Amino acid sequence: MRKSLIASILALTSIVGGCEPSGPATTTDPATSAGGTVSASALSAVKEKVAGVASPTASAVTIVWNANQFSVTIENSELNNSTHSARNSEATTIADTIVATIANMPEFAGLVGVHIDYVSRESGDGKLSVVDSIDFRKDSTGLMKLHTT
Repeated sequence: MRKSLIASILALTSIVGGCEPSGPATTTDPATSAGGTVSASALSAVKEKVAGVASPTASAVTIVWNANQFSVTIENSELNNSTHSARNSEATTIADTIVATIANMPEFAGLVGVHIDYVSRESGDGKLSVVDSIDFRKDSTGLMKLHTT
């Protein structure tokens, strides 16, 4: 299930464009959510902020808005070889950045969670492996709290 989600997210990378601040603008139709339409410029603004705080060593950072949740995939980061605690720390910064960025964007008012995957892509065959998955859920104060099981 998680691998198919990651594959879907990475497939969308070619649709929604890169996440780097100097990367291309989103050129696809706006995503839809229960609260209405999400503009390409709003999604691009979130992507730009996330790219600014995500691992600078990552070969790709992808962000997708679907069903009131942001899914972020960080590919080939040096943190893949680090500890779960280090990845949690960066993921917390990413989740906090998303919440701060969308604070005045009504199209994201339905946000309920942020899911972050750290993945490695094998060179040659392009096979993906999930290194770590970190989830955050919105609490009653509107902040993202790390979800532990």
